[in-house]
Amino acid sequence: MGSCKAKLAKGEALGLTAGELLDLIWEHWQWPPRDGIGCCWVWGGAHNHLTPVAYVAPRLAVDVRRELYRLEFGSAPSRISMTCGTFSCVRPHHASQA
Repeated sequence: MGSCKAKLAKGEALGLTAGELLDLIWEHWQWPPRDGIGCCWVWGGAHNHLTPVAYVAPRLAVDVRRELYRLEFGSAPSRISMTCGTFSCVRPHHASQA
C-alpha cells in the first residue's frame, strides 16, 4: 500500500479522535525515540509523494506530520516544512510554516 498514490484527508474531517490517530501512527514508529527537542522522530511507515502517511483505508491516508502538529499545537498550517532537514522526521517541534 505504501507506494500507491493516496488521497490525503485530515483526521478531524474523517472524525478520528486523537487516540485513533495515534493508534494509526504508533505501529510505524521507529523506536526508541531519543530524548531532547533537537532529536528527530523518524517515520518508518509509508510515504506518499515525500509525505509520511498513515493509511486509514486503501488509497486514503492522513499526513502524519500535519496530524502530529495539530495534536501538539491545536491547529496546523496549510503547508509544513521541517527545519531539521531529515526526510522522515515527523516531530512537531521541528516543523515550521512553509
